[in-house]
Amino acid sequence: MPTTTGKLSPGKSFVAIDDDASLTLKMFALLVGLGAAVVLLEMAFRMPLKLPGHHGLEAMTLMVFGRLWSGQRWAATLIGASAATTALVLGAGHGAMMPIFYLLPGMIFDLTLRFAPGVRQIMILLPLIGGLAWASRPLVRWLAAQAFDLQFGSLSNGLAWPVFTHLVFGTAGAAIAVIGWRQWSRRDRKAA
Repeated sequence: MPTTTGKLSPGKSFVAIDDDASLTLKMFALLVGLGAAVVLLEMAFRMPLKLPGHHGLEAMTLMVFGRLWSGQRWAATLIGASAATTALVLGAGHGAMMPIFYLLPGMIFDLTLRFAPGVRQIMILLPLIGGLAWASRPLVRWLAAQAFDLQFGSLSNGLAWPVFTHLVFGTAGAAIAVIGWRQWSRRDRKAA
């Protein structure tokens, strides 16, 4: 009977997210492209679902996959910044605060991985971190509404529902990214 060490096997571990990959021009362009894709997908699929945060499905899929794939410490932030810039250039979104709503989830995801590196080894936590990062959007809206007496349609029935739906869609999108990245990395290991 083989002895067990209590450590995760390399095939099931997220240790590959080492934050030490060098940023090449090609990788930079791909991450910027993922950010633009976040906004373009949102513009292409404007479905009146009446569910706040439903675009978290595609946004967090792209942000989290880009972060995992690239191994760059600030990849999700770069994707969020690219999405914010694209939204400004194309006039997409819902007002002057929209760039913050693209940038913030990427920053939260990256900062969490940076300051709590152990979470990278626990597969279930990455989607939850993505969901929490996406759920920051209604919280910022609520804070802005309180501070500046602004009105947001998604907050018309309170804060709990938008936070919940953002959390669900963000977690689902991040889970898709984690599963996709795992399949991608397995395929690469088999090819090597």
